[in-house]
Amino acid sequence: MPKIFSCLCIAFLLIFLLCGISIAQEQKTFAFSHKIRYIRKSDLKHGTGDFSLSRSQISLNSTYSLFQKIPVKLGIGLEQFNINNHSDVDLPDTLQSKNLKIGFRFPMSFTENNDLFLGFGILPSWNSASDHSLADEAFGLDYSASVIFLKSEKFITACGVWLRPGYKNSLIPYFGFRYKPNERLTLNFLSSEPSIAYSITDQTKVLLEFAFLSKEFDVTSGARRGDVVRISDLEAGVGLEHAFNESFKGKLSLGLAFDQRYEYLDANQKVSPKNSLYGAYKFNLRF
Repeated sequence: MPKIFSCLCIAFLLIFLLCGISIAQEQKTFAFSHKIRYIRKSDLKHGTGDFSLSRSQISLNSTYSLFQKIPVKLGIGLEQFNINNHSDVDLPDTLQSKNLKIGFRFPMSFTENNDLFLGFGILPSWNSASDHSLADEAFGLDYSASVIFLKSEKFITACGVWLRPGYKNSLIPYFGFRYKPNERLTLNFLSSEPSIAYSITDQTKVLLEFAFLSKEFDVTSGARRGDVVRISDLEAGVGLEHAFNESFKGKLSLGLAFDQRYEYLDANQKVSPKNSLYGAYKFNLRF
């Protein structure tokens, strides 16, 4: 993939994100979020040594209404993994993911059911190991397509596929729903980090959280250039979220990371830490 195409992707999304009023009929909001998660040091399942990981993420997102009926979601994000690895496998110290997001939702006007919609998403990204540059070999273009049943804001279901060319698992089907049976309880399984939330007050809620991580990063420099680092884990925990006002809210979380794997895909070298506690915080700012 030529570098000029990578630069054009970034330029297009930034212009659309920051100056989208001229394209869309209505600009709804901007949302900025920052998240840090730390998985504490643990021993390895096999061999000697220990392992810990910190993960930081920032993103800027916006939603527009195109032609007054087509929701368009745009975003740009940066994610970094800092690895503290004391094992026989020479994993990179850092992994970086730079991504853009473009999503559309179209009403199925050719059906009699006004509750059905088609969703499409495009995710250009640069996933690199120990290198912050936008290298050609680190560029990937993921796609998603879904059918959405929007009965009301209290009940939404969706099913579809996620296509990740070049990944080990390149085609992933998914199904999710968001259900709000009452004013206190919300079940959100339409997210990559699903949760069950209960509102203690109008401003504060407790959450039972889950997360599944699966990413691949290309080594773009050094002796291991051309190798691919794959990381994955499962996480479950509890969180406390508080809305300080209409624009700002924060969340603290504590839980367990398990089934962790950090490996070179083609070299049969992997690090598998034992189950370990994690702590996290996140804040969202809407403006």
